[in-house]
Amino acid sequence: MLPYYVNKTERARHGDLLLVQNYYVDEDGEEFDCDDVPAEPLRFHYVWIKNMSALIGAQISKFRKKKSLCKRCLHYFWSEAKLAHHKIDYTEMNTCRPKMSVWVSEIVFKNFKHKEKVPFIIYVDPECILKPIGEEQQGHGTTRAVQQHEPFSMAYYLKCSYDDSLSGFHTYQGPNPASWFAQHLTVIAAWVQDLYENSVDMAPLTEEEKEKLRDPNTCWHICSEKLPPQLRLRARDLCHLTGRYRGPAHQDCNLQYQDSRTIPVVFHNLSNYDAHFFIRDIAINIPGRTTVIPQTMERYVSITKHITGMYVHFRFIDSFRFLASSLDKLSSYLLDTPITRQQFADISDEKFQLVTRKGVFRYEYITAPKKLEERSLPPKE
Repeated sequence: MLPYYVNKTERARHGDLLLVQNYYVDEDGEEFDCDDVPAEPLRFHYVWIKNMSALIGAQISKFRKKKSLCKRCLHYFWSEAKLAHHKIDYTEMNTCRPKMSVWVSEIVFKNFKHKEKVPFIIYVDPECILKPIGEEQQGHGTTRAVQQHEPFSMAYYLKCSYDDSLSGFHTYQGPNPASWFAQHLTVIAAWVQDLYENSVDMAPLTEEEKEKLRDPNTCWHICSEKLPPQLRLRARDLCHLTGRYRGPAHQDCNLQYQDSRTIPVVFHNLSNYDAHFFIRDIAINIPGRTTVIPQTMERYVSITKHITGMYVHFRFIDSFRFLASSLDKLSSYLLDTPITRQQFADISDEKFQLVTRKGVFRYEYITAPKKLEERSLPPKE
């Protein structure tokens, strides 16, 4: 179920209607075919919904307690007060409704520009200290806060896919690392924008590359379709960042196959933890609009930051959604990967063991940044 039409205001005597139709088609079935759709025209009928919670409550939760439902997004709450607070934000910010896709018999991939590697990507990891909270600030409910997570450092690695000399590792330790990171993102965006605007000219073609352009072969690196015999309908596809000739292509494919203007920013466990520390500084300190794909009001699948006056933008994503395990477990897999040893062939076995494991950080003991300056372990007591 999903909302088909929602009024802007809900009146005191408000009625909800359920739209039903004379037949349905299971699009998720393995044998689904558009030819199986009956020739009989669809007929619709409205039915009064007497109790919305009873209608869909069992579909969204196994608990039979009455639920307060938002009729715009069908998110449920256990009290009318929480629903009223949710409606204030939802009606002001969300003016769209879900729309179901139409029936199609074949899905064709057309966004060929997504086949190319992104030129730049950023990997980020912040660190927090756990400051104890006094008893007077812990509250008196069944759940009490005993520690406050306060960011004190941040590190990021900027990786360039076509020139490793442009890659770099940067760290910061001090107050407000999120603001420091926002300033660096602004500098990176201006630098990458300058690279795009000052593209590199294509190097002269070799005889082998000229022969490939004349032959009636395929547009192999983009759409894999046959090229037209007329040379005027072909294009020389190149990377504008390096000037490298990539091969012959259709004119339409060449126009679409552009280098991505999106710079992914990867956090591990972004949705559940890291986003709470930097999203405010990113949204405020970098001029431009911020868009999100929300899972809940406090958890986001991804965050996209557009910058005023630039076409380069950042997309913050969570690597935990692709590698659902802890960093300690993921780093242990590096020992079984031959390419890892090839990348670190010039270091000793002892240092290689450190590279392929997660670092040790005593969160319970580090309650203030000054403790990081200690040169010895604390006593066992």
